[in-house]
Amino acid sequence: MASLLQYIRKSPNITTWGNMFVKLTTLLLLTPFVLASYPVSEAELWLIYLTYFSFILLFDFGFSATFVRIFGYTLAGKKILKTSVNNRTGKNDTEVGGIYNFMKKIYLIISLVAILLSVLVGKYLVESTFDSSLEGGMAVNLWLVTSLLGGTALYVACYSAFLQGMNQVALVQRTQLFTSILQFFSTALILHLSGSIVFSAINYQLWMVISGLLIRRKSHKLYKNNCLIRPREINTPLKFSILQSSWRSGIGTFMSHGTILLVSFMITDMVSAEETVEYLFILQILRSTSAFSQVPFYSKLPLFSKLYAGNFQDKLLSIASTSMRQTMLLYLAICLFVWFFGAWFFGLIGSKYALSSNALLFYLMVGFGLERFGAMHMQLYSLTN
Repeated sequence: MASLLQYIRKSPNITTWGNMFVKLTTLLLLTPFVLASYPVSEAELWLIYLTYFSFILLFDFGFSATFVRIFGYTLAGKKILKTSVNNRTGKNDTEVGGIYNFMKKIYLIISLVAILLSVLVGKYLVESTFDSSLEGGMAVNLWLVTSLLGGTALYVACYSAFLQGMNQVALVQRTQLFTSILQFFSTALILHLSGSIVFSAINYQLWMVISGLLIRRKSHKLYKNNCLIRPREINTPLKFSILQSSWRSGIGTFMSHGTILLVSFMITDMVSAEETVEYLFILQILRSTSAFSQVPFYSKLPLFSKLYAGNFQDKLLSIASTSMRQTMLLYLAICLFVWFFGAWFFGLIGSKYALSSNALLFYLMVGFGLERFGAMHMQLYSLTN
């Protein structure tokens, strides 16, 4: 029993699966409960909060994947700007400290930009939702809180990137699994006791910040224990290389997920509240499905970086190919379940807005599937920096 628990504790795949399952369960239970128990105006407000919080996190601009990849290079002892491997058995500690400090500066800047833009612009994107809500005044006043929480969650995400790049995926996922469970039960309790969508949404988002802060603590501990060399500021070419790679990834993210989320805000002013809720509900389901299905591939990104840095291309391509197939098959399986049993399931738990538009559901399934297929190949290509 003890050995089993130790295996679960150290296994990145099991903890990642568990974390994503809890997050998917949160969506599949909390959101239908809101749709079944609250007026359409409050259901719309709940979905708008979740959607805009996701939009704030897009200001990551691809830095997370870039830093995961670069810290993975250092584990193989590779100089970032050279193609040769300097040390096949040891870490390249001389650059870790400088990259770590540069990463924190970058994330501080982009989080402040995200907060500023969300405060100045965000409220006006969905102002009509506040006006129709029973908590309209409170929703407007607490929009600032949402912006601050989103920006803070964005900043602490850098520490997750560091740990994942240092091959501590299980540690990150275990922490997120713990906070996701607390997030689900505390949000459900607030929904039941207070009936306030605003306070429930704020609590839901707050746990994402708490998760990031816990990961930040573990990140500092790992950094102090392993990076004993006094950090030097990294040189300008390396900074430029990081910015260039992240900028390209960021454009791709905004052209895909950013477009989807911006269209969601436009829809709130174009159609009725009932149609908005239906669209956002289906969108949340498929975004979560896409995120859940990516586990077989994205949980191996630090391994991919290490294999590439160590010149093990054949092994890298073999594992990546298998992981891609697993991801696409899992996505297909979940989509088939949603298509054939989704309406029945959400009707069973009392949802009033359960997947009534087969055309919308089909087009979004195909779109997210194509996006996931392309994104994995872009991630594999990005290993070359």
